[in-house]
Amino acid sequence: MKYPLEIFERHLFITINENKWLIDTGSPQTFSDEASIEIAGKTFPTVSSLAGFDAQQLRDFLKIDCLGLIGGDVLNSFNLILHVKGGYAEFTEAPVTLDGQELKMTSMMGVPMINAMINDTSVKAVFDTGAQYGYCCSAELVEQGEFVQAFTDFNPIIGEFDAMLYKSAICLGEIEYPETMGTLPEMASGALSAFGIEAIIGIEVLYQHKMAYLPKLGKIIIQPNK
Repeated sequence: MKYPLEIFERHLFITINENKWLIDTGSPQTFSDEASIEIAGKTFPTVSSLAGFDAQQLRDFLKIDCLGLIGGDVLNSFNLILHVKGGYAEFTEAPVTLDGQELKMTSMMGVPMINAMINDTSVKAVFDTGAQYGYCCSAELVEQGEFVQAFTDFNPIIGEFDAMLYKSAICLGEIEYPETMGTLPEMASGALSAFGIEAIIGIEVLYQHKMAYLPKLGKIIIQPNK
């Protein structure tokens, strides 16, 4: 089933029954004011908050009227096509084929992990559609790029944090594109590093490319927009 897909304020939303939901592969859980969510004919229970962060706080931070956040517990039940330029997200349990660059994807607690090149350095990264910018645990890695701006971001678990943002050269397989990236706070960097995670890849790849997100098959396929 297809749903309208849009980017608002650098965040990825689908619309279900006229209600907006944030699509967040970086979250293991779905939360909302509602007790459940129905997608493609299937109903899933939701929780009221994640690490104490609820839908009202999400609306306050994003300044967008949305019903909640859709995380991995729901997303990983489907094969997804995400096509920002086409304006739709498709949720299906049927096989999906897409011509493009295939990337191996593993899962850690329902959160997708991929290999990426950032400024010519190979890293293990979280693919996080809830992240408006990418982030690295190593400041040296991102500071090689052109400075963009100082920025205050927010994560439900970390809270608000300040970051310096730089343009970075990203390579996912043979797909190359620029992404704005910053450095995570020390505590967050330490927590990710303990699991061997070196970076977070955000949604900028979706600005330019169509993607098949296939968690049951353990892969992502990226098709360059023509």
